[in-house]
Amino acid sequence: MAVYFAAPMFARAGVIAGFVLEAPVYWGVPEPVGGPVSFTYYNADVTLSGYTWHIYTGFVHWVSIAGRVYQYVQQAGDSVGTITAALATAVNGAGDPDAVATHSGTQLTLTARRNTGAVTALLADGMWSGTLTQLAGGTPLTPTISKGVLFAQGTMYRPGTAPALPAAPANQQSWLFYSTTSGWYWRNVPTPTVSDDACVGWVVTNASTIVALSSRRIGTGEEAVITAGPRAISVDTAASGDTGVSTEAPYLGVAVSRPGVLDLGISFSGTAVNVAGVYSVTAMLHYIDELVGPINGLAAGMTSGATSLTLPTGGSLPVASPQSISFTYSNVTVGLVTIGPGYVHNLTIGAARYNYVQEPGDTSAAIAAAIAAAVNAAVDVNALATVTGAVVTLTPLGSGGGVVSCTASDGNAAQSLYETQPSYYLIGSELIEAQATNGSAIARGCLGTTAAAHALGDYIWQVQAVGRFIPLNGLLLGTTAWPDPADAAPFRGLGLVAAEVWATNEFGDSPVREVTGFTSTIGGRFRVGCGGQISLVADGVLGVESGAVTQATLQQTSSVQRIFATVNLAPVGADLVCKVYVAGSGHIPFAVLTIPDGTTLSNVVDITTTPSVDGLVIGAGAAVSLDVAQVGSTFPGERLVVTVLL
Repeated sequence: MAVYFAAPMFARAGVIAGFVLEAPVYWGVPEPVGGPVSFTYYNADVTLSGYTWHIYTGFVHWVSIAGRVYQYVQQAGDSVGTITAALATAVNGAGDPDAVATHSGTQLTLTARRNTGAVTALLADGMWSGTLTQLAGGTPLTPTISKGVLFAQGTMYRPGTAPALPAAPANQQSWLFYSTTSGWYWRNVPTPTVSDDACVGWVVTNASTIVALSSRRIGTGEEAVITAGPRAISVDTAASGDTGVSTEAPYLGVAVSRPGVLDLGISFSGTAVNVAGVYSVTAMLHYIDELVGPINGLAAGMTSGATSLTLPTGGSLPVASPQSISFTYSNVTVGLVTIGPGYVHNLTIGAARYNYVQEPGDTSAAIAAAIAAAVNAAVDVNALATVTGAVVTLTPLGSGGGVVSCTASDGNAAQSLYETQPSYYLIGSELIEAQATNGSAIARGCLGTTAAAHALGDYIWQVQAVGRFIPLNGLLLGTTAWPDPADAAPFRGLGLVAAEVWATNEFGDSPVREVTGFTSTIGGRFRVGCGGQISLVADGVLGVESGAVTQATLQQTSSVQRIFATVNLAPVGADLVCKVYVAGSGHIPFAVLTIPDGTTLSNVVDITTTPSVDGLVIGAGAAVSLDVAQVGSTFPGERLVVTVLL
């Protein structure tokens, strides 16, 4: 019997056999007074009751259900079956609340979805009208359940007939539990009111119906069964059935439309399939702070295949340390939890559950040791278990920055295990993960970047992360309610180096899309400036001059985007060369600009990660000056303006 409790792949500990949930069958069955309603469509001119309808390529076919209009524009070569299929897809893809659509040849058929007894008005292509009578009666929020056997609180429950369940709460996901003292009950979280109550599954509801529910079979775990309701991002349909993991990851676009702000745009591909309303999109933005500057430079070059790097003497790369959580076990009663021989002690880490049945003479320390041994023997993917006396401590093994829910018996409160956030660093355009503070162990090409060779002195930038959460409240992709989600993140003086983006629906998170290689990147990142500019003006006819403009200063440290120069009258006979300096650089030019002979505009200097001085920022109060190093030989040029964009 213990194997049923201990098997980690089993859907819910405590359930032995049977107790399969099913949705109530109440829609799609014709009522004596109504039933399904069908409309006939055409792809060419047709005369009905003496009136000719002109139908051609570009004709807009439509069906209206209670005022909600679904359309399809006829294409060249379309058959009538193509038209009715497209309209049925539009109705079902939008998750119409009143009707389900099917098609067969020239016919589009609408069947009532709800069971309120109401009458819904229908129109089609302006040719036809009708009414759809909804079903009456039934209990749409109450699932049925088969007979089965389970254990709760160490007691077997085996009813002779299929149990009657309470109605599930509306507009949420709810988990069904059985208690030996209070019977069947629903909760909005996957944890019982009392430890070791049995959980047999879950349902998802809207205001009036069950739209999805779990189905379990011995040895196969749990799978989602979609019964009805709205549709949005797709759900995996592998051979084992729906897993509840959406397969369509969103795309992320970035732009800068105002100083110090990063604009984000979210989109899905045209192949996204509607399965459930999108609750939110989350973007994890990985960036460097240009105003802080790099933390180090490479003390030796490294190849694209290197697994370590060389730091200057005394240099280090901070590496994040994991956070642990602990649970205390007991061999005697704790609070209202009666503990003794035969009591099932447990520990759940994510989806895996580990159990130990207390034996006579067991100490608290022996119980804790048995639980820890079970975790490590199973090679749990989320945590390593250690034990000190009666306390089991879990240390996260993952480094994705995720959160793993953990629960334990013996009166312990639920806790979350926070995975280590990787210690990412940017070198050139490559992200690495530091696994040792001295750089002796690194992972290459992280977050979708490519491992590359790096030279002595290349800067090492510490990468930080910030999450942006865009709520969508179950809106439907592809409908008029879909908002083209966007967000704006404060990003002054920062450089975006990578992003991770995913969507969430009622079944869970989509895959994560890694975004790198942004367009308009400089030095491996998408730069967001601080706004503003410095203008250095040398008026009149020019001559070679040191300190042609001096002492321009900023009130606050700012990142530099680009530098360029113009003249009113072009140099003739030779190029005009000027140099920009920032105080404290040891008279090494911050930028060198050349206006070619006979022209009025210089090259544009984009500041990169390998600049002549610090190359990214001008500090508050630092004097910015301009030298004219060379002028035209026939005519020097007149009125030089150097612009430093921040």
